[in-house]
Amino acid sequence: MYLSTILSEKEMLHDLFISEKQLYDSYKKIIKGQKPSKLDISLSQCILNLEKNQYSLLKAMNHRGWK
Repeated sequence: MYLSTILSEKEMLHDLFISEKQLYDSYKKIIKGQKPSKLDISLSQCILNLEKNQYSLLKAMNHRGWK
C-alpha cells in the first residue's frame, strides 16, 4: 500500500528541529568519548552551526506562534 504524506510547514520545522537536536547530541557524544584531536575542532564547528540552525528554527516557530 502506498502512503503519501504531505507535511505541514509546522510539522516540517518541528521535524527539522528534532533532526538537528539528534545530530547535536551525537556530535557531543563523539567529542566526549575520545581523546582531543583535529576531529574535535571540526565537530565543534558543526555543533556551532547546529546551534545557529536550531536558534533560527525556534525563532521561525515562535514568529508563527508555534512552540
